[in-house]
Amino acid sequence: MRLRLAGTAMILVLATVLFWPIPFAAAPKWEVWVVDEVGAPLEGMAVRLHYQNYSAETTGSEMDAVTDSQGYAQFPMQRASASAARYIVYSCRSAMAGVHASFGRHAGVFAYGQGRDGSATTGDAITDWTGSPQEIQSRIVARQRPRLVR
Repeated sequence: MRLRLAGTAMILVLATVLFWPIPFAAAPKWEVWVVDEVGAPLEGMAVRLHYQNYSAETTGSEMDAVTDSQGYAQFPMQRASASAARYIVYSCRSAMAGVHASFGRHAGVFAYGQGRDGSATTGDAITDWTGSPQEIQSRIVARQRPRLVR
């Protein structure tokens, strides 16, 4: 009887540990200034934040904002949660992608509209947030897209 009770208690503890939600920052607070090639602010530009935790979900999330007269847009920090069981299942699922596998948290921002587009960059690379810091400030240079000649 005691052995059965101990076994049941162990199963309950294990289930609690495996399925208890673990909170995490899904995307940072992200402040963005969008400018043209000469550094002038661009008002009315669409700015999109895309984020996904490849170890806990199959699809990402997006948020949109529009720049003000100073070329400024802001996204609040996004929070989510996932259980240890979910991390195990989705990490294994992601690993099946082989060399194309992605793991963990990723987020990025880009701006578009008015015949222009651009992404937040760090040096020469597109900024890819992977869990820290909790706040980011980016300056996006939205360059004129080439016009198609027909």
